[in-house]
Amino acid sequence: QKGVNAMYLGKYKQAIELIDKSLINYDPTLVRGRARLLAQKAEAYFKLGIIDACVLNLKEAYTLARSSGSSKVINKVKALYNNLTQSKWRKDWYVAEINHLIGE
Repeated sequence: QKGVNAMYLGKYKQAIELIDKSLINYDPTLVRGRARLLAQKAEAYFKLGIIDACVLNLKEAYTLARSSGSSKVINKVKALYNNLTQSKWRKDWYVAEINHLIGE
């Protein structure tokens, strides 16, 4: 929760560090929660302009959210993907790479 709170406060580097720490001990059977954390981490990387890491986490979050049937996380991932397609990075190959996975 501390990592998510740091996200909301705009402390993106701290959020990534805290989310990474929590993922180490996070129960792997809680797929929906893991997807949610990875989506938050992707958003933090987006805010920092680290697009390759953003896309990597976005792909993993989307895959986990689909496997767990979490429409809430899927919608969050799609919203961030839409932000990417409208950002200055829209033509970056990282963004184009996930179009087939997330794009509609």
